[in-house]
Amino acid sequence: MIVVRNLSATYDEHVVYSDVSMTVMAGEWVVIIGPNGAGKSTLLRSIAGLTDMPGSVKVDGRSIDEISGRERAQKVAFVPQAPALPSGMTVTDYVLLGRTPYLSLLGTETKKDLRVASHMLGLLAVEDLAKRDLATLSGGEAQRVVLARALAQEPQVLLLDEPTSALDLGRQQETMQVIDDLRVDRQLTVITTMHDLTLAGQFADRLLLLNGGGILAEGTPDEVLTSETISKHYGANVRVIRDSDGGVIVVPIRARQSGRNIGRAL
Repeated sequence: MIVVRNLSATYDEHVVYSDVSMTVMAGEWVVIIGPNGAGKSTLLRSIAGLTDMPGSVKVDGRSIDEISGRERAQKVAFVPQAPALPSGMTVTDYVLLGRTPYLSLLGTETKKDLRVASHMLGLLAVEDLAKRDLATLSGGEAQRVVLARALAQEPQVLLLDEPTSALDLGRQQETMQVIDDLRVDRQLTVITTMHDLTLAGQFADRLLLLNGGGILAEGTPDEVLTSETISKHYGANVRVIRDSDGGVIVVPIRARQSGRNIGRAL
């Protein structure tokens, strides 16, 4: 379980958010949504213990600041939106870095480490890239490889910043389903940020809408994703559809009149 209390973030005297609190239960998938600049990525980094911001984060009752780096890496895996990939390293060697928290100081990878890395490459459908240099990967390939490394840590908590932003539609669905299957099988706690409201509405147990310096809406996708809420906080004209499986689909609606006026002006 993750308990967040009174997290705040300020940049250049601008308050990004203040006194943000939440509780995420073991095995739950929470998606943080909100418009650009709302502070979603900063909040996720704070939960990961990667920022020096006011507030507290506890994982299973322990402050994340009091957990050693080694143990934290065994418990929590964080995947940023634009990770830096080292040059001159193969995909397999990179994914094996996820096993570092389990190695002794001068230890080398065991058969189990190799097996875990290979398994994660297979789950993310990138096993054919195993011998490729990281520098040769496309954005979508790199995103899946980075996720494979995080999963190789076998964490209890998975923090993902826009995990599908570089993926095509099919890979988005595959990746989200892999995360969901692992969450169910391993009681993995997942917190992600997402711009794609439909994907969020299909997979999240709970949504948190961050905007205007705090959490303005919280609940199931059906409760949070309404056309009124999206219009108010995103400035978007959408239609919200509830599908037969209980998921939520958000469809943008073109503002045709505005487009015709622009055309005439040109």
